[in-house]
Amino acid sequence: MNELEELVREYRSVKETPHEDEAKRIKLLFDFQKTLVSTSTKEVLDFHYECLKDFSDWQLYCYCRAAFVRRGMSVEPYLIGKLSHEGNYHVIGDIIHLLGRLRSPLALKVALEYIEKEDAYIKEVCLYVIGWVGYYDDIEVLNGYLVNGSTQLIRITAGSAMRQIFWRLPELKNHIVDYLSNAFYCEKDNSVKARMIELISTVTIKNLGIREGKNDPNVLIGDLEKAIIKTNKFLLSRNE
Repeated sequence: MNELEELVREYRSVKETPHEDEAKRIKLLFDFQKTLVSTSTKEVLDFHYECLKDFSDWQLYCYCRAAFVRRGMSVEPYLIGKLSHEGNYHVIGDIIHLLGRLRSPLALKVALEYIEKEDAYIKEVCLYVIGWVGYYDDIEVLNGYLVNGSTQLIRITAGSAMRQIFWRLPELKNHIVDYLSNAFYCEKDNSVKARMIELISTVTIKNLGIREGKNDPNVLIGDLEKAIIKTNKFLLSRNE
């Protein structure tokens, strides 16, 4: 049995193992991922790449995507080579995600180019990749989606990306708080407004009454009406 045949065998073995048998499944996933990244022949890379197109087993798909990061920067040319020829928008998004995870020098350029695409997943990925690797000049790009994004997710992702930039470049704190404050005042949707409060709170290290849940960062905890009043007072005092 050659390398590719062994990979196909292990891949099928994972898919055939029910999620209820968690211990066995996790072991098979780890073993498969280890085998997958143990070689980088074109044949194996092509098989690995095709795994990104199979969402029938979401857990297995996530392991396959994460395995590309384990290959390190040596896989960057392969991913860049695939990008311009790929027609599947979800896979395009995954390539950009992986370039960002690898901190590829090309990640920012690619994200800024592909953010103009209409596909929601590509746009979301480009926003958070800009957060991972972007700089001062890129905050303005994020702001366009923070204020004018067509969905809650896009606006929230743009704001979260600004926080990512702050974590890497804390000297940009005041600029980022200015943009988040403007979004807070402009936002009409309560769920997005609550997230803006949480973002301002974490960037400024001020308790404004909204925080992320301990077990799920997508869940926000707090009294929104009180938090809005508290945030208004804080932002007014900041400008005095």
